[in-house]
Amino acid sequence: MDNDDNDNNNNINDNQPPPPPPWIIGPDPRGRAIKDWRNPAHLYPTPESQGDCGCCWSFACVSAMEILWARQEGRVDMFSKQDVIDCCSWNNGCLGGILSNGLLWLKTYGTSLAEDYPFTGVTGRCIDKPAYVKIESYQTLNVGTAWAQDFVMEHALETSPLSAGYPQNPIRLRFYVRGVWTPERYEFVEPTGHAVVIVGHFRDAWIIRNSWGADWGMEGHFLLKKRTMGIGYDVHKINGPLTQVFHSQPPSGSSSSSSSDNGGDNEYVQEVDDKSRGVTQLYYR
Repeated sequence: MDNDDNDNNNNINDNQPPPPPPWIIGPDPRGRAIKDWRNPAHLYPTPESQGDCGCCWSFACVSAMEILWARQEGRVDMFSKQDVIDCCSWNNGCLGGILSNGLLWLKTYGTSLAEDYPFTGVTGRCIDKPAYVKIESYQTLNVGTAWAQDFVMEHALETSPLSAGYPQNPIRLRFYVRGVWTPERYEFVEPTGHAVVIVGHFRDAWIIRNSWGADWGMEGHFLLKKRTMGIGYDVHKINGPLTQVFHSQPPSGSSSSSSSDNGGDNEYVQEVDDKSRGVTQLYYR
């Protein structure tokens, strides 16, 4: 009888649903947003999902362009991430890429409209589609100290959302719901970083646009405590205005690596050798 009872108990335990995930619900940010590119809402592109394709680098570059374009032209146009995934030979499609390579590609060749070159979620053959828009230049915001980096990023956000990567990718981030998240140092990190768009800030937190769809987090965004998770490690500002262009054919067999373009003047931007900072460029997926 005792054995039967134990068997029944074991069966009941085996059939129990798994425990709920550790949802992340943080406190409200301090005060009002100092800068928020999400407003006005009718001039803000809806966040999209990269799916299973490791192409956050493309979303981080192109989404920043879309936000700037909407303000410049007074309308929302969606640009092709897939064009950049398939055609940017300086990165590796759905296997990851470097932000500065993606931005340099957009400066040199631009990208087409999303409706002309739709997202598939896999790396495909580069299709010759007319480029619709490209960037004039971009700047890499590296100064080396945390407090100064915050100041540089806050200043740059006044005129552009920022394409940014961070070297630590806590797996718990998928369970984010709302509020300011302060990740602990011991959080499990994946071996590759992640690329996002910083679209604003509060006194204590960055407003970050992810590429996991509008149903995730705060309508596709999360609030991250400043000076955490490596934000500021790899940040780039697009210099407007964006230019509508005709198609430019990439050079045949182009595969050379590229470096960041720091064209344009900005008294707060300082070029810093990555080796002197003890960091290396990451592939973002």
